[in-house]
Amino acid sequence: MRKPSSENTTKELALWGVEPAQAKPKPEPPNKQHEPAKPDGRVCSVPGCGRKRFGKGLCNPHYARLRNTGNIQPEIPIASHPARRVGCSIPGCKRKHSGKGLCFLHYRRLRDYGHTDKRPPRERRGAKNPKWKGGRIIYPDKRVALYAPEHPAATKQGYVFRYRLVMEKVLGRLLTDDEIVHHINEITDDDRPENLQVMTQSEHAKLHAPAMISKREQILDYIML
Repeated sequence: MRKPSSENTTKELALWGVEPAQAKPKPEPPNKQHEPAKPDGRVCSVPGCGRKRFGKGLCNPHYARLRNTGNIQPEIPIASHPARRVGCSIPGCKRKHSGKGLCFLHYRRLRDYGHTDKRPPRERRGAKNPKWKGGRIIYPDKRVALYAPEHPAATKQGYVFRYRLVMEKVLGRLLTDDEIVHHINEITDDDRPENLQVMTQSEHAKLHAPAMISKREQILDYIML
């Protein structure tokens, strides 16, 4: 059946002296930009919090507070997080941010020494340092080094090989730059005075040359197989 048009319906109503009802204008939508969020189940149920719901009717911060402390504590506002840092706050450092406004290197110094300087202060060096292990280091090749920061041949960490200190005590003087301490029995951690021998760089190289040549030939033979 054909549906009568609105124009025919208007003419028919005019014959009977009835004015057609006019359509009501639609209300303008409210300005959503300034309208506060309504608790329609999609936002946090805590009064005054308009964050998006995360779980159990709460936003993510309030849900985490409930999970960690067992109480929502609505009277305590949620602190707004600062902008994410992208670099270290130390002037001149271009490393990426790791924690507390510092890169990993400066953060580790702050954690270990209490400051971000390159070396620990003198009052925290040696036995006063919390990581002090007795001033003795054993290297992978079994050589032993002792903590002697005042020695001219000390490393940046303040350590000197024990065999050098023993031989200098026997000789009563410091070793020169061209002198090397040789272990007679080839045991690098046997630093007894009778097992040590002072020789020059060239003498030490000639002494170990046959063993080095033999080892090199073994490596070449293994590669050529």
